Amino acid sequence: MDYLTNQRLQEALPLFKFMAAFLIVLALGAILYFGKDVLAHVALAGLLSFVLGPAMSMLLRLGVPRGLAVTVTVLGALAVIISIVAVVSWQLTLLAEQLPLYQETILRKVNDISANLREEGVFSRAADVLERVVASLGATQGVVQTPTPVVVGESGKGAMSTLGVAWLIVSPLLHPVATLLVVMLLTFFILLQREDLRNRFIRLMGTDDIQQTTYAMDDAGRRVSNLLLSQLAINTVFGMLIGFGLMLIGVPSALLWGIFAGVMRFVPYIGAFIGVVPPLLAAFAFDPAWSSFIWTGLLFLLIEPIIGHVVEPWLYGKRIGLSPVAIIICATIWAALWGPIGLILSTPITLCLVVIGRHIKRLAFVDIALGDAPSLTPQEIFYQRMLAGDPYEAISNAGMFLKRKSKLAYFDRIVLDALRRAHIDMQRGILNEGQKDSFLSSINTFMSSMQESNTLQLMRRQRGKMALAEADATLQTLGVARDETMAVLAASRYKIAVLHGPEPLDGVVADMLSQVLTQAGHVTERRAFNVKDDTIRGHVSAFDMAFVCHLEPTSTLQLRVQIAAVRKCAGSIPVVLCMWQKTDAEIGMALRRKVRADQIATSLFDALAFVTRHTRSVPQVMPINNAA
Repeated sequence: MDYLTNQRLQEALPLFKFMAAFLIVLALGAILYFGKDVLAHVALAGLLSFVLGPAMSMLLRLGVPRGLAVTVTVLGALAVIISIVAVVSWQLTLLAEQLPLYQETILRKVNDISANLREEGVFSRAADVLERVVASLGATQGVVQTPTPVVVGESGKGAMSTLGVAWLIVSPLLHPVATLLVVMLLTFFILLQREDLRNRFIRLMGTDDIQQTTYAMDDAGRRVSNLLLSQLAINTVFGMLIGFGLMLIGVPSALLWGIFAGVMRFVPYIGAFIGVVPPLLAAFAFDPAWSSFIWTGLLFLLIEPIIGHVVEPWLYGKRIGLSPVAIIICATIWAALWGPIGLILSTPITLCLVVIGRHIKRLAFVDIALGDAPSLTPQEIFYQRMLAGDPYEAISNAGMFLKRKSKLAYFDRIVLDALRRAHIDMQRGILNEGQKDSFLSSINTFMSSMQESNTLQLMRRQRGKMALAEADATLQTLGVARDETMAVLAASRYKIAVLHGPEPLDGVVADMLSQVLTQAGHVTERRAFNVKDDTIRGHVSAFDMAFVCHLEPTSTLQLRVQIAAVRKCAGSIPVVLCMWQKTDAEIGMALRRKVRADQIATSLFDALAFVTRHTRSVPQVMPINNAA
């Protein structure tokens, strides 16, 4: 193969990869759609085995033989399901018998609503629709039910009629019953052969990294089991509370609506809204007044927020590992593939895929696309927003961060790292002039916002007042006057010169250091440093300490010249060299000796710690603090 052909193939390789991935996704979608009658049963059985697994394990720990433990567990689950179906059937029968009694109430309420809408004028079209509904209901009420004559024929034909009627009754039940039996049978064998199925799955995934595959399976099983059991417990309690509340209100078929509301909560996000509709309609139909309808709505408005916003976060934890957007998208996809069963199973199935993708590198894209872990680190997000010319998202993120931690931590952990990335990209020539200008403009806007934040200023003032009041009370208790207290606080403040190099990013890091020192109570002044500038002598000599800031200096000789110039101007004040690059401790000590600085700081925390260690104090403070 010649060089040109090879180059063309290399250029077309990303397209081939995309087409291959697209064909694989298309094939998987076709398999899932056309094989839903089989795969949906297998998925239901697998998820049911996660729910029944803890009960079976408890029986095994008690010494029950495995076959008997599996049988008891599956039969117990089947009995619970049959009991729920029996209650639902009984409630549906009662509801069907009571529906004709509520027709007059429905007609009167619809007429009242139609009349009110007609008076408003704006809703006249809705009133017309309601009038047509009332007319159809009235026509239905006026229909005379004529008895259907029964022709008794010969005995053979009579027997065939009886079988036909029986078939009409039984045939709708065959598919649900068959589905239930198939799912329970699959669940039985999955529980019976659980370890063997696990080993086969590990073999399919590859035995090169058994530890990682085993951990992925255990993590997926634990997460799905906890999720399903938690959902089952919460939704059962929710359904019982709704059913009991509806019974107190007097809504007919209260048990039916409680079961329906509990089942609908398995559907993500929209299930709770679907579950409230039938009880509201039933309350609307049976009560001539509106009190039952209102109380039913208030019942859901009271219980649903408590369950959804208090109990579920406490029981599930802060997150289950899925992005909210991914839950909605996957629910839509699974509903399109498998219908209502897919809608209910979408969350646990997606969770399994995400956990597997989290531990298997070849499937990591699934975790990135569907998981709730941040796709970018805070440092990368900050850098990306600065490059995009949008500092306001970074300002908003900083506000949320500062509610929990300090400005020092935010600058050190996030902003400095982003500046290091920007400096490296600028040195490598990756950023063009437009990107450089956008980054510098955005970072300057961000720093101005951090400096001018009223919230941070208020927090500083409040902290200062509290600290002063506490120190004043302590010193007065020990017999020290307030004037002495003010003298102590004044003596603890340094006047610090923050000098920076000629690069634009040097000025940004110097601004960060100045803000951190100012927040700590010191007086700072930031200034660009030039050894040839004669005004630097009077500038530096008025301060108690000097910091020389470079994001990355060009050479050791340059640093040595700058430190010597500062010492010549300032005399014996401490001079700290700030190099905002991660450096080994031994390399930092060697550099400090070469440039003859008092200290090397590679982070804002190091710089502030050096100032704190060298803060002056009034002589009488030490015994007072020790006594305190």
